[in-house]
Amino acid sequence: MNVFYEEDGSFKVATIQDEQPASLQVEDTRGKRSKIKAANVLLKFDKVGLDDFFKAAQSEAADVDVTLLWDAAVATSSILPRLPLSILVKIQA
Repeated sequence: MNVFYEEDGSFKVATIQDEQPASLQVEDTRGKRSKIKAANVLLKFDKVGLDDFFKAAQSEAADVDVTLLWDAAVATSSILPRLPLSILVKIQA
């Protein structure tokens, strides 16, 4: 089983080595092992390889209209208007 997760403002993919309720032990494509919080996991998947999934995610992110996304999020949330737009831009990069 693989995961797509956020760590230090970056999106990453890795293979799950061990899973506990609050954390996961994962290994990335370079062989580096990390312990991540389960709360940082955005998606679990197993049908696609890590590299293929990440390339597809980057391709989809390039097509996202950040301004439209921000405007829609602000219109439906009471917290987001207080966050800087640069957070969304960093996520897309």
